[in-house]
Amino acid sequence: MSEFLLMLMVIGYVITFSYFTIMKHYAFRTNAWDVGGFAQAFWTTLRFGKVFEYNVEFYLTSSKSFFGIHFSPILYAVLPFYALYPRTETLLIIQTVILALAALPVYLLARDVLNSRLAGLVFAASYLLSPLVQGVNWFDFHLEAFLPLEYLYALYFMRKNKYLLYAAFIALTLVTLEQMAIVNLFLAFSLLFIYKKEVLYELRNKIIRGKFSLILFTVVISIIWLN
Repeated sequence: MSEFLLMLMVIGYVITFSYFTIMKHYAFRTNAWDVGGFAQAFWTTLRFGKVFEYNVEFYLTSSKSFFGIHFSPILYAVLPFYALYPRTETLLIIQTVILALAALPVYLLARDVLNSRLAGLVFAASYLLSPLVQGVNWFDFHLEAFLPLEYLYALYFMRKNKYLLYAAFIALTLVTLEQMAIVNLFLAFSLLFIYKKEVLYELRNKIIRGKFSLILFTVVISIIWLN
């Protein structure tokens, strides 16, 4: 029952914010930065085979590509969905769906930590009703909207000892925005503090596969990404 209510909340959020962000776009209240730039970048890639080329920031990069500003390969994962209906509205809906789906790991984390499905629903609802989340949703299209889903699932899979899934979501943060390598270094420090007892146990007993190995992985891949 709680999972059904959760899905209703997520679907309700998606419908509501997809509608209002599209109406905002129709009212000419979206901007060249960033929704206009992304819309053009996806269009030139899909129609002309150019690599996310746009002219909003020609003065910042000689490549004329978004990749000249940010290295964000995750755009290729978005491209097939944009290709189904190549319009700006598609990007607004994708952003809304991604933000809404982050309520799922919020629910899972709260449910497991507090041992209560009701608590999970409360935290998920709080996430969806947060002005901070809705503010990101309301302001054009940004790749930062992908990060709550990626980081929350990374934390959930760390807690559940699903090591490959944790590593996959950490990798996703890096291919979303290159600056997340710095954030991940702080994340690794935080995880080291949170799981210090388990880390010390693993080090004493020379356990190779454990939380310390994942924290070390986070540090190493982030430093490599920065370079």
